[in-house]
Amino acid sequence: LKNYYTFRTLEGLYLYWQIKGAGQVVCEGTVESLSAGPGESQRVQIPYGKYNPQPNVRYYLNLSVREKEDLPYAKKGHEITHVQFELEEKVVQVIERPSGEPLRTAEEEGILTIENDRLCVKFHTVFGRLLSVAAEGELYLTEGPEMTVYRATIDNDMYKKDDWMNKYFIQLSSEQNEGFSWEEQKDRVSVTIRKYFGCLNQSWGYECAYEYSIYPCGQMEVRLDAREIQRGKLEPEFLPRLGIKMRGNRLLQKTVWEGMGPGENYPDSRQACQMDIYKSTVDAMGVNYVYPQENGHREDVYWFGIGNGRKTLLCTMESPLGLNLSNYTDENIENAAHPFEMEQAEDVI
Repeated sequence: LKNYYTFRTLEGLYLYWQIKGAGQVVCEGTVESLSAGPGESQRVQIPYGKYNPQPNVRYYLNLSVREKEDLPYAKKGHEITHVQFELEEKVVQVIERPSGEPLRTAEEEGILTIENDRLCVKFHTVFGRLLSVAAEGELYLTEGPEMTVYRATIDNDMYKKDDWMNKYFIQLSSEQNEGFSWEEQKDRVSVTIRKYFGCLNQSWGYECAYEYSIYPCGQMEVRLDAREIQRGKLEPEFLPRLGIKMRGNRLLQKTVWEGMGPGENYPDSRQACQMDIYKSTVDAMGVNYVYPQENGHREDVYWFGIGNGRKTLLCTMESPLGLNLSNYTDENIENAAHPFEMEQAEDVI
């Protein structure tokens, strides 16, 4: 532990520690014997005991340096700094996929329907698009996923915005269907969609392959493989975003996720947040800036859920990704000069 104070020792501070997993504190305690002088370091031992890791749970050691007593500028217990470490102790357990009623498929007038008593998934075979996902009578997804390189610009984009919007037209993207196929297999129905993603009048883009696996238990696996295509020399130095966007039922307003939080965080502001399991709402995850702009991002999300208070759609990732959930489209945020000018979308974005 290093003391970065110029004149103060650490004797007036203590270290609070906790080990946390799945949103629960496993053990906690304090270290009172801090004494390093200005610019000095000291070794601190965390006196935690044994604990039994639960299957498929990530555990974190959270450290917080706090004031011992009330001071003119801070109350007792005021946090000076914090840091988090992911622990290596974990138990990985492979869970067998549940069974379910056999899937039924029907293709009629350009619509492929895959369903059983648990779920109903619909695709547009002409445009190569996922139209909807419903489960047990509840509509969850209303469109997507589709690739995107765009987000609402922020104040710091002032020197890039004109090129992005008027030279590379990143806000005017589209996907063209290059092939749609599906196959009934023993334990699932597989759908493959090949598309070209590009922005208006650009020589660069991406060849995309969407692979869907729909299972009788109600689960759906989605994989996207995107390969960059360059047919000229003109391309942006960097893109503000490289990801996918989806639309969900407007009634899905309850949120939960495992990732950085609780507040918004980006690569340059993540140290203010910690990994944990958080609950919120779609609106509460956003930040109402005076001038509307990109907001509400969460880094390193392993999984998230979005529900209506009774049922929840759970989305898990093989590796952590960034997440935005909003009641406003990027285009609506971009075009608004004041918060009251923003109009809520018909879906959750």
